Amino acid sequence: LLFIIAFGVFVGIGMGGPASPLLGAIICKWFTKYRGLAISLAIAGFCAGLFVLVPLTSYFVEKVGWRPAFIAVGVVLFVVNTVITLTIIKGDPKDFGLMPLGAGEIGSMPAKAFDPAHDINMSYALKTSGFWFMLIVMTVCGVGCTFMSMYFINVAVDYSVNFQTASTILGFTGVYSIVGMLVAGPLADKMGGRWPLAISMLFRVIGFGALIYAQTIFTFN
Repeated sequence: LLFIIAFGVFVGIGMGGPASPLLGAIICKWFTKYRGLAISLAIAGFCAGLFVLVPLTSYFVEKVGWRPAFIAVGVVLFVVNTVITLTIIKGDPKDFGLMPLGAGEIGSMPAKAFDPAHDINMSYALKTSGFWFMLIVMTVCGVGCTFMSMYFINVAVDYSVNFQTASTILGFTGVYSIVGMLVAGPLADKMGGRWPLAISMLFRVIGFGALIYAQTIFTFN
């Protein structure tokens, strides 16, 4: 029970805090031009962390056990995130007498879009079908990705793949995610977010669908 509370609740809150919505909200305050690219570069950091931390953490889990490994990762993440938050991340360019990049340029969003007084509030969003559709889509997306990241290593080990090798394979999904991010971001700047989002979701469906046939076609042997 203690493990479920610690991992499921506290780790979940810790991972959800600096997640994409918060990151996107901060970046949107600083960019009206190249906003998609800026968000992609920032979120690509999560993917790079997956590539580095998953194999590294798995190595220490094998050497010293999962408790010391998880504690060490938690301490490092806490220190790094705290330092970056207090010294580098800035919430709003207006606090420094600056304007968002691209503000006032033709084709860019007006600066007032960043004023909460002109924003859509939560009560209004809850009444729109688009909000609920995106909520369902992103919930399915999140569940699928979480299941894959949580159970992929165990499944691979069941197929006689070495634990460290399985961790490295999972880490490489971060590399390919970076490629997708860097393609989708500029596309979103040029054509809006709908088509890049739809295409990325299609790739997810194809990828997860391929896993169904992994036992007979895409084997590890």
